[in-house]
Amino acid sequence: MMRVNHRSVVWVQLFLLMALVGAPTPGGGEDSPNEIFGDVRALIEERISDGSVPSIAVAVSRGGEIIWEEAFGLADREFGVRATPNTSYLLASLSKPITATGVMLLAERGRIDLDDPIQDHLGTITLSSQGESVDAVTVRHMLNHTSGLPLYYNYFYADDPRTPPEFSETVSRYGVFVEPPGRVFRYANLGYDILCHAAETASGRGYAEFIRDEIFQPLGMYDAVVGEAGEAPENIAVRYDDEGFPLPTDNLDTAGGVPVYASVHDLIRFGMFHLMDHLEDQPPILSDASLDVMHWGRDSDVAYDTDSYGIGWFFREDDFGHRTVWHEGGMSGTSTMLKLVPDSDIAVAVAMNAFDQTTSELAGLWRGTIRTYEGEIPVFMAFEQDQDIHILTEPFFDESQVLPGQALWDSVLNNTGVLGDRIYGWATIAVPTEDTSYYPYVVIVDVAREGEVLSGAVTAVAAEDRMYFALSSYIRLERDPPQEDASRS
Repeated sequence: MMRVNHRSVVWVQLFLLMALVGAPTPGGGEDSPNEIFGDVRALIEERISDGSVPSIAVAVSRGGEIIWEEAFGLADREFGVRATPNTSYLLASLSKPITATGVMLLAERGRIDLDDPIQDHLGTITLSSQGESVDAVTVRHMLNHTSGLPLYYNYFYADDPRTPPEFSETVSRYGVFVEPPGRVFRYANLGYDILCHAAETASGRGYAEFIRDEIFQPLGMYDAVVGEAGEAPENIAVRYDDEGFPLPTDNLDTAGGVPVYASVHDLIRFGMFHLMDHLEDQPPILSDASLDVMHWGRDSDVAYDTDSYGIGWFFREDDFGHRTVWHEGGMSGTSTMLKLVPDSDIAVAVAMNAFDQTTSELAGLWRGTIRTYEGEIPVFMAFEQDQDIHILTEPFFDESQVLPGQALWDSVLNNTGVLGDRIYGWATIAVPTEDTSYYPYVVIVDVAREGEVLSGAVTAVAAEDRMYFALSSYIRLERDPPQEDASRS
């Protein structure tokens, strides 16, 4: 699955402040949280005041103590309910580390072996495969997204005439492995729903009951709850769409991957457990050895890009000079993240009741050039309010230069990522030079914002089974003045 990165600049600045500047050591008599987090608080308040986000809640721990918890804005705009650190937000995919923790707990108790075929734990529910035997796919493959399952999700809103199928029917239709296990990392929500059912089989309890009794209660996550199908628990942040309207309650048939609600207070306690802080009021439901496997136990035979995936957690070996472990979640009306910095014993949790890719402030038209060795190509980037990003080049060149699969001049930026001031993704735009004329290619776009300028690189990468080329050119764009027509004439 192409995982959309929706980390807001708030989260990134908060992490940088904690990891690079440093937080006060508990009891050390250093600056107060008000002084330490003043800049971040101001940034959050700015986003609340401009109406771009209804509410944001944050929590930070260091050395096994919570040093900052605060919420901003309204959890429910219609009734004027303010958010608090105990307001529960829909976690979306941030529920995956919770599901994975439950599976690891069952593994330590001997109820599941990570190297068992996943099919052995599904009862009458049957998976299928286009290639190797289903028995080759293990519990571990499902946990680290290397099972070979493709992209799948299916939302059923309260005002939607459709109804969710039975889980067995969903698996019959879409639980099909399209690649051999252990070959490719492919983010798969359905894989975690299958793990949810495996946990039910192994524990003899429903998923919600198992997670509540074995994780939420022991770890002191008292605001956390697994939502029932089509129903919203109490004390939750209302989810809002891109236009600011409340979203109807929805239901997914991927229970293990999505419908967990929790507050940032819950998340920071979950984070401190995973940091092995050994709090007095948290029993060791998992051994430190199992936690290490979850954080760093990637499949060495699978190629990753910047981020690797252990068991239920992303991790990065060098994240601004630190090893970090995290997961994020995002869907309509919610964005969440929990980030751990083990070498500094820091955890940061953030939740908001809006889906935030942080591109709204870039909305409009940006124009400039791609500077190839043969000359300059006029280029535009259009950031739409619905958060689609288009990259456009003037169709001034001979169409015979464009290979099959290339767009003449307009392409949506795919797999969009936003990290602080950096925006990246790939497109099928044509960047015609003699060097790129031999093979079809895709173009990776990687730009950073400085004021009203976007600059960086576009890289034409041959889309062939051999490694032919990755050819980069400089790109620079400036924002069109707001009074100008933002449409392309």
